[in-house]
Amino acid sequence: MEDIVAVLQEDLDAYGLWTLCHDVQGLIEKALENVDRAEFHALHRLSEAVAAVADLRNVPAWRFPDSSSAQGLDTQLQSVKTPLQALIENPEASIKDEIEAHLVQISIHLLNCPAPAVSRQYAAELSELTEKYKEGVGNAIDRARQASTDAEDELQKVVEAKNKAIATLTDQLDDLKASIASEKADVSAQAARLDTALTTNNTAFTTKMTDWQNTWDEGLKDAKKLVDQQLLESAGRAEAHVDRLKDLEKQSRKLLEATARNSISTEYGTHAQQQNRAATIWSVCAVVLAVTGLAALFVMVNGISELTAPEAIWKSSVSALTLAIATYMGREASGHRKDARDAKRTQLDLNALEPFLANMDEDTAHDLREQFAKQIFSRPLANSKDHGGFAWLPGKESTVSGDKSKEPV
Repeated sequence: MEDIVAVLQEDLDAYGLWTLCHDVQGLIEKALENVDRAEFHALHRLSEAVAAVADLRNVPAWRFPDSSSAQGLDTQLQSVKTPLQALIENPEASIKDEIEAHLVQISIHLLNCPAPAVSRQYAAELSELTEKYKEGVGNAIDRARQASTDAEDELQKVVEAKNKAIATLTDQLDDLKASIASEKADVSAQAARLDTALTTNNTAFTTKMTDWQNTWDEGLKDAKKLVDQQLLESAGRAEAHVDRLKDLEKQSRKLLEATARNSISTEYGTHAQQQNRAATIWSVCAVVLAVTGLAALFVMVNGISELTAPEAIWKSSVSALTLAIATYMGREASGHRKDARDAKRTQLDLNALEPFLANMDEDTAHDLREQFAKQIFSRPLANSKDHGGFAWLPGKESTVSGDKSKEPV
């Protein structure tokens, strides 16, 4: 019988389930390194279940009724290795539901397995450990009692020292109260003397302030009369200065207007000279190109019988292009000439404006200046308007933006 039991125990020890438990525990430890909280709890429960399966190795072989439960546990641990390996390779994977399903199956198979029994040796070891624990607790209680006794002695010493300090402070407080009472009596006496002195000084001060107020009122009246007289004199001088300043302002304004008018007139004259020079250059170039183009055309017409068709087309094209360029230069010369005449006429109008307005009243002169400015600065380009100039006499038509208005200037 003993031989049969030994054979069964060897078969149980050699069963692959224990090696599989070790492998699964290793995978769980690797997976626990990088998982979130939900996966961590599931893996911890699986680790406890695997540990419970591994504890079955300590159960005698004769207590196992059959091998179906051990085989079921083996199958479940083989299956749980796949999701654990997937979690190790991808820490973000979610295998909680799979682990829960395997835990249910492992629990079912564990219910069909025998529970590990407690041996006498284990009970003896547990008893010895309990005695050691009781001895350690007793030693700790003795040390705590000794520490409590020492603390009570120290507290008694502190209380006695505090009582002595309180007694000393009480004596000092009584001395301080007596000193304060004495000082309070001295202060009361000083306050009575100060009240008498303040009353006397207040009476004298009131009398002196009355005298000062009367003197101040009289001085203020005299000063007010003097200030009023000086203000009247200053107002007269100020009005004279204002009139003088107005005259100087009118003179400076006239001087400024004359300076600006002369400067603007000079700019118009300079612009007219520049436009005349430009018109002359464009005219000379246009005449030269026109003469060249006509000469080339004349020569081509005289010898046209000797020219081939491509040569005739080429020479006629060059002549036409030369004449077109000459025409463009002529138009540019005409434009610069018109601009020069317009600038010159504006210069003459500006030079004649002030002498013409010199003998007129200021209101009429102002209106004429305003109309002159509107016509000068609102007229169109020189190439799109006439050059009649500014209408000095009433009834003469003026041209603005190319349209003739009948309003007299």
